[in-house]
This record gives sequence, C-alpha cells and structure tokens, in this order.
Amino acid sequence: MIDYLQKFKETVAAYPERVAVLDKDGDRSTTYKKLDELSDRVAAFLKNKGFQKEDLIAINLEKSMEYLAVELGVMKAGIAYVPLSESMGQERITHVLKDSGAKLVFDAACWEKAMEAEPLSPEAWADSDEHDLAFVIYTSGSTGTPKGVVEEYGAYRFITTGTALPVLSPYHKEDDDLRFANVAPVTFSAFNIISFSVLYFQGTVCLVSEPLLKNPALYMQYLVKNRIEIMFLTASLVNTFSEAPNLSLKAIALSSERVSNVFSKSFDILNLYCNTELMSTACLFKLDKSYPNTPIGKGCTYTDMLLLDDGKVSEKEGEICLYLPYFRGYLNQKEETEKAFVSIGGKKFFCTRDVARRGEDGLLYVLGRADDMVKINGNRVEPAEVETVLKKVLETKMVAVKAFEKKGKYYLCAYYQKEYSIPVETIRASLKPLLPAYMIPSFFVQMKKIPLNTNGKIDRKNLLIPNFVSQNTYVAPRTECEKILCDAFKEALEDFEEIEKIGIDDDFFLMGGDSVSAMELMLACEELKLTVPLIYEKRTVRALAEVLDKKISLSSPATAKETPEEKLPLILSQKEVLDYEACLPDTIVDNVPLYLTLRSDLDEKKLYQALKKVIEAHPALRTVIEKDREQGYVQYQKQNIDDAISVEAMSEKELDAIVENFGEIFPLDGSPLFRCRIIRTEKRLVLLLEVHHAIVDGLSLHIFLSDIEKAYRGEVLTKDCYNEFIKEIFAAEKDTSLLSLTANQNSTLTLSNGKICYCAPKHDFEKEDKAACQEIAIPCTKKIRDFCFSHSVSQNEFYLFATALSLALYNDCEQVAFDWIWNGRDSAKYADTIGYFLKECFIALELPQSTPVLDALITCKNKILQSLSSANDMSQKRVLPDENKICFIFQGEMYVPNTHGFFTSAKWIENSDRAAESIMDIEVKVDDGKTEVSFDYDGGKYKSESIATFSKVFVFCCQMILQIEENDGLTIGEVKKQWQKR
Repeated sequence: MIDYLQKFKETVAAYPERVAVLDKDGDRSTTYKKLDELSDRVAAFLKNKGFQKEDLIAINLEKSMEYLAVELGVMKAGIAYVPLSESMGQERITHVLKDSGAKLVFDAACWEKAMEAEPLSPEAWADSDEHDLAFVIYTSGSTGTPKGVVEEYGAYRFITTGTALPVLSPYHKEDDDLRFANVAPVTFSAFNIISFSVLYFQGTVCLVSEPLLKNPALYMQYLVKNRIEIMFLTASLVNTFSEAPNLSLKAIALSSERVSNVFSKSFDILNLYCNTELMSTACLFKLDKSYPNTPIGKGCTYTDMLLLDDGKVSEKEGEICLYLPYFRGYLNQKEETEKAFVSIGGKKFFCTRDVARRGEDGLLYVLGRADDMVKINGNRVEPAEVETVLKKVLETKMVAVKAFEKKGKYYLCAYYQKEYSIPVETIRASLKPLLPAYMIPSFFVQMKKIPLNTNGKIDRKNLLIPNFVSQNTYVAPRTECEKILCDAFKEALEDFEEIEKIGIDDDFFLMGGDSVSAMELMLACEELKLTVPLIYEKRTVRALAEVLDKKISLSSPATAKETPEEKLPLILSQKEVLDYEACLPDTIVDNVPLYLTLRSDLDEKKLYQALKKVIEAHPALRTVIEKDREQGYVQYQKQNIDDAISVEAMSEKELDAIVENFGEIFPLDGSPLFRCRIIRTEKRLVLLLEVHHAIVDGLSLHIFLSDIEKAYRGEVLTKDCYNEFIKEIFAAEKDTSLLSLTANQNSTLTLSNGKICYCAPKHDFEKEDKAACQEIAIPCTKKIRDFCFSHSVSQNEFYLFATALSLALYNDCEQVAFDWIWNGRDSAKYADTIGYFLKECFIALELPQSTPVLDALITCKNKILQSLSSANDMSQKRVLPDENKICFIFQGEMYVPNTHGFFTSAKWIENSDRAAESIMDIEVKVDDGKTEVSFDYDGGKYKSESIATFSKVFVFCCQMILQIEENDGLTIGEVKKQWQKR
C-alpha cells in the first residue's frame, strides 16, 4: 500500500476514538475507527464492481464525512476519482462527466449500497504505484472549457511533505486533535490538501458549509464552540478575526491571491503559495509584519523550483517553474499540456505563469500573471471560459471578459456587443446554473461595437475600466436603518474611491460588491443581522431597509404582542376556496400535501422543537377557521397547536401504506389546518406535511422549508405580517362591487363590443361534473428558456401566451379570455410571510389572423402587466365563473433548501380525489430542467380524446412561437394553416 495509507492505518490503531471529521457544521462527529470502516466498505463496493487501476469514478455528494470516506475508499481500491458539486452548475458537471469518461457517478444511492458491503481488510488494499492515476480536478480553462488536472498517487506524498509537515507540524501536539476548519469546496485542490494533511497529523478535519461561511456571526460562534485552531481565510477579513474574543486560533493561512497590508498579533499568519497542478504548498512565509506585497517564502524544499526569464534560468526575476513528477498534464488537452511544460536540465518543469522576483533578503515576491488567468477571491478563473458561456447566454459572438484590480482584489467585467442592453439581473440569473458563483462577472457593459485591433481581434487594451459609480439619481437615506445601511455599503465598498456617497437606490453588486464584500457588509452593520442571501436578493438600501424595518418593528415587544384569538374575516380568495370545497363535501379539494426526506442523522426531538418555532413565527400555520353566527366564516390563531405535530417510528412498509392513502379533509370547526408527521424508519427520516390551501400558497412552502432549517440551526425567526396582510386586503375588498362577467353556454363570453370570446375549449357535451387529468411533456424546454431570455419575456408569459394561442386554434376563433394565477406578493414586507396570497388575474386577447405572432406575444406581455394592476385594484377586478373558464398556473421548480443536505428530496403527494375548481386548470410545472403540463379538466364536459388533441395543440403552439427566431413575420393565420395541415 502507499505510504499515506500505511500512516492512516497506524493512526487508526493508535487513536481509534479520536474525532477524524466534524461535519454538518458541528452537528456530527466521526471517529478514525468509523471513518476507516466506512471507507473500507466503499473500497469493497468499488472492488466488487470490478474497477481496476486507471479507472475513474465521479463523486457527487455534499461536502461531508461521506465525501472523505469515499475518497479514502477510492485510495484503498487503487482507482481514481473526479470530484463533483452541485455548485459547479449542471452544464459544467455534464462537461466533466463526458470529458473524464467517469465509469460511475458515486452519489447518495451508491453510498447506501456501499454501506451494505463487507469492509475490505487492509491486506486487500491496493498496492498502488506512485505513478498510477489518483484523481482529476477540473479548473478554469483558457480554451473556454474547464480542464482536468490529472494527478498520480505520488501527489499524496507531496501533500505530506509540502503541507502537512511544514504548515501543520509547528501547531501539532501528539496528544491533541489539531482542528483545522476546511472551508474549501470539494471540487478544489485545497479540499484534499487540507483534509489529508490534517488526517496525517491525527487531527480533526472540520468541514464548513458555504451558508455558514456567508454568515460571519454564526461562523464566529462555530469557531469558538468547536475550538478551531487553524483555517484558511480571505485576506480582507483577517482584521475582523484578529479582534474577535474567545477564539482558539493559532494560525490563519492565506493562499491563492496576492496579500497586502495584513498582520495580526493574535495569531500567526501564513502566506502559502500553492496551485492545483502541484497539489501542495510550494512556498511558505510566516508574517512578521505588514507588507505592501507579502512575500511567499524562499523556495520549495521537496521539489525543484526555479525562475525562468525569456527561456533562461534567472536568480532575480521570472516565471515560477516547478518540477512536478506526479502531474501528468491536462486530460484530453495535448496542446495545453505541451504548452504547460518546459524542459530544463533533462527535467520537465511546469510553468505556473506566475511571475516573481527574489528580493535582497532572498524572499520571493509574486508580481503578477504572465497570461490572462486571474484569481477571484482566491479562485482560479480563465476569462476565456466565462466568455464561452456568455456567448451562449447572450446569443452573440462578440463577448470579452476582462479582469480589473482594485487594491489587491480582482473583479471581472463582461463586455458584449448588442443593439440593446439586457438587465443585469437577467444575465446573472441565466449564468447561475452554468457557472460557479465566483466566475460570474461583477459588471456587465453593453456596447454597440466592441473595439477590434488591426488583426481583427478584440482590442482588450481599449476595454476601459467599468464605471463603479451608480448611474441612479442620488436619493439620500430617510430613516436610521437606511443611514446605517448606506454607511455600511460605503465601508464594504471602500476599495472604490470614486464612490463618494451611497443612495438608497444604489445596487450593491453593480458598484463592485461580491461574495466577500457582502460578508464585509454584514460585519459593518452587525446590529441589523443581515444575511448574504438577503443582500443578494434585495441588493439596494431601500429594499433591504423595507425588510429590516419590518423585522425590527415585529420584534419589538410593543408591536409583537398578539391579541389572543383575535377573530379576523376571510378575504375573497379564501372564501372562493371554501365555497368550492363546500360544493364537494366528501372530496379533498384544496389540501397541499408534501413528502420530504431529511438527512438521516438529524435529531427528531430537535426537529420537533424547530417546527414549533416556525409555527410560532408564522401565524398562518396556527390559523383555524370556523363559522360565526354574525360574520359567517372567521379565522383566528390558536396559541398552541402542538398536537398537530407528531414524532413516530415505523417500518418502510408502514410508511408506504400511509403515503399511499395520505390526505384527510380538514374540518372547519376551529381545528388546526396544518398537520405534520415526523417519521423515522429503518432507512430514513421523513416529514409528511399537509396544509389547507386557504392558509398557504406554493411560495409559503418555500419559506416554511427554509425556516425549518434555520430554526434547527438555532437562528432566531421573526414573526411575520400575516394578520396585517389579511386586514389590509379585507379593507380593500370592503364596500367594493366586483365586475362579474357572465359567461354563455359552452364557455363563451359576449364582450362589450358584441364579439364572442372563448374562455375554454369548446365542450363535447353537458354532463355531471367529473374530475379528470392528462399530462404531457414539453420537448423543447431549453429552447423555450433561451427564447425567453433573448426576447425579454418570462416563462410564465411564454406559456400563458401559448395557452391563448391554443384556445384560438382549437376553437377557430380570434377572441380568447381566461384567468391566470399570480403569487400576489407585491410588497417587500410580505416577502417572508406565509399565507394565501394567490390572486386570479383576468386576461382577454384579440388574435386576428393577420397579426404577427411576435406582436401578439408583446401585446400579451403588456396585458399581463395590466392584469397585475387590476388584481390589486378591487374596483377593476373582473371575475369569470369557475365552471366556464380555463385557469392558467405556472409552477416553477419546487425549491428545497439543500445548503447542508438538510432536505434530501421533496415531492408533492398526489391524491386522485383532489379536484380542480375551473372547467380546466392548465398547470405548467418546471422541475430539474424538464417541463410538464397538467390539464385538470371536467370529464362531464370533455372527452379524453378532445383533451389529448388540445394538449397537442398546446405543444404545437409552443413550437410555433419558437419559429419567431427564424421568421419574425410569422402570422397567427399562418400558424392556424400549419395546424390544419396536420
């Protein structure tokens, strides 16, 4: 076996009960003995699969003990792996799997199977050679695609001699479990370098999640509670930690970026020079003072290192080159590999492209790069790779990405050539699933013409630094909260001297903010308890202050006090739900059932307490409805509905039986409209949730799930504004008469101009109501997403227009009208409120045959905006009878908070008794890159064959709308003719 495994075996024998890995942000610990056993099971599983030397598998697990156990198992099996992470983005993952040729994706399902294998004995561990393939780590590529760094088993020796010994040995004591906070993502070389160095010294690898890192206050608590002694940190945050009390820190390691003006008397600061190809630390310098440009040390002690200037070895200045006998090169990139090496003295040296000079003191100082590659917050980025993705997203070949430096920090700016500007938020949203967050540019500049040089290539020298100063009209802060935020914005963006003052409408990220400065913003106004996700979501002082002012007022004892069982009226949307339910007394009409699988190591009692905190923070979940003699139905909150939550243990078979028959009618007699069962089986931990639709909508469930995790982790939840919302809406509805539109037979409507308008497909017959459903898949989901982006329409608007066009084609008419559902949250103060906010919006469209489809789409978009306005203005609200209309619903992806693997899956529980209110509900569901459309219809009005035809019309209309890309003059009449030909 390799030396590293021999050392690990000795550690397990000497310290079997010592904690090897602390993960789940401190909630779980694993001993060396257990880690050894689990990795032996993984090794046996891989051996049983028949994998041999040089075979490669992909690991796709969350950052956890399991990830490390699989890496050790791969080592024991003598094969190789490539790390994956959801944060890479699906397109990058797909490329890595294809490029690497991985023979297996080791995911959670594989882990479960591996745990059933008998552990592999040490005698059966592979006897790997130092030059056998060990792992492939993908980094940003100059060719425009990620490139795989191919490493051999000898890299583990470099980890030992280059990092474990020089970096950790000064802080290691034989009888002490040295604790190192591993903040690196699993796909980075630093994850391996840290983890295997710490295990080499019998220490504890403390795996830190990304969400915890983004909350400095919680991270500080974590460091204190878990006695962290060493960690990596961004240079800009060193001063913050230097002043923090009660820390056990002995040293902080800085790496992968140029370090300026940093020093601390509280702990050692180590400036390391590392890179992925080396898989270790080449140089190390322990700071003795603050430097304008901190040295990296004198050189490498375990492999040859030299400076190369114009092809010649230099003692003074040149490109850093390293002898790397265990780095094979870049996978499937022969040309890139050849360019990376130079032959000197009979040895092949790797050219790092980092230029350094040796000072008179013998220390090396990094001066910069010899190519375009930059480090963004310590992460390696090739602008060419970002450009490749942007070209696809922006649908233009003229894209350039350039890095700018401000006070030692680098920022990416993307320049694109288009006749019109695309909203930055739209571009960012499109890039999010395709690139890691650190590769998304901070700035986007639209240009009519990107400058070219005499060779016809982009003239990057003439791409000027972006304007960091906001283009908004300055609006001064009005409240104390806004003033604190403006000052904090200024402090976090202090690198940009040109920003003289911050207004309440200035966008933090458009002025140069990034993930690191977002953390600095949180620290600059700790009293406001900001979170990084909130900063990313709200972005401006005005939007942040609206949310924070609400939280401050609600947390005040004077305003947070609730009148016990204050009776409130029902609002119109709630009445509509109950009225329809009353028509079908023995049918589950509007329950919302959810099946959630949670991390199996979570504690049921702690989860129960977390649920109680969530229910306390959200009055809607404690809301009950009953009849009142004077007011009809009323709603009020019970102070305690603990009996609605149960904790149970049962078998998988018993759970399956419960799920199969899940769902009960909620009585409207003052009983809870919320029930939750926490169930532990021999295999999993499950949460079964059922809520009445009158008190929650889909977005409420997202808030609910997110808050369960927060409460479990100990975060304080603020009471939301549900009662205020009910009172506000009721006041708007009071004394207002709705414009009721009377529908004719066969779902038609006579408009004021006398024209007949269709509100649903023509009926086949008139029989007794009967619930039925058909589903179809949309085959062109990605094309639709791309189309929406390039034409500045939302997917909701696209599919809503497809519905209108389908009605026109199916009924052979020119006027259509129907309702569509909007989430109803039009105020920031209700952003975190659970309740039933959904509003029905009425839309009527005229679709003459001579109208270009593109014009009709734009008209539809404008009508949608008008209908939003009408939805809030009760004097304008128009109502179609449910029994004569289509209702369109766009359901985006079911968001499940998965920051710590807290929830591992979520799905709706189908119930065949559930009924739709309208004659037809068209629900578009987007999930995991796929789109399905459900047609819930009245079988007493339609034959199944007719609905099948209508669904085909719908798919056809989606495809025809896409034809605008090739023929923007395509008319509705031409679309009808093409359908008739079919």
